[in-house]
Amino acid sequence: SHENDRAWRKCFMKVQHRILEILKQSRQERGILAFYDNVDDASCFIVGYVEVLFKNALLVATFDEMGVDDGFILLRFEDFFKIEKGSLYLKQLLKKSYFHPDFTLLSEKKGLIHKDGINSMIDTCKSYSILVTIQLIYGDYITGIISDYDGKALSITVYSVQGFCAGVVLIKKEDIRGIAFERNKEREIAVFVDKEY
Repeated sequence: SHENDRAWRKCFMKVQHRILEILKQSRQERGILAFYDNVDDASCFIVGYVEVLFKNALLVATFDEMGVDDGFILLRFEDFFKIEKGSLYLKQLLKKSYFHPDFTLLSEKKGLIHKDGINSMIDTCKSYSILVTIQLIYGDYITGIISDYDGKALSITVYSVQGFCAGVVLIKKEDIRGIAFERNKEREIAVFVDKEY
């Protein structure tokens, strides 16, 4: 039992190391990957390349199904269960896609950033008043502008899809599963809330 446990840990560490290498390679080469994060629906995935690697998350520069830039999404490592690389679909998408510009608001972009990804993205998006969509661990999505953050919870001014202010919501950091911004969804709402994208 003790030897099985040790063998399992060794295997797990090898897999973790291999995944980290694939993510680093995607970052360096802008290699497109598919990230599967919905165990209930394996036909749903996020396509893009790794823009920034944090110690516990990654920022993915995403593409829509036509290969067009569709903003960024922060994913926690613990939330995706599969990474696909080099499939026929991804190769076809790569042919028709164009790369969007680097997310320049994060100055330390090379390699692994030894910081908490969620903290870094909340701080950056708050500082620049970036319209974000926050995915919560229980499946809800909230779109708005982060107005305050103390390291444990944030307040966000929420906007409807028509750009109307729908109040302020308090969210605990531990309830955040992902943060998306500069996607078509946020751009469309931003037009109404007078933000530039």
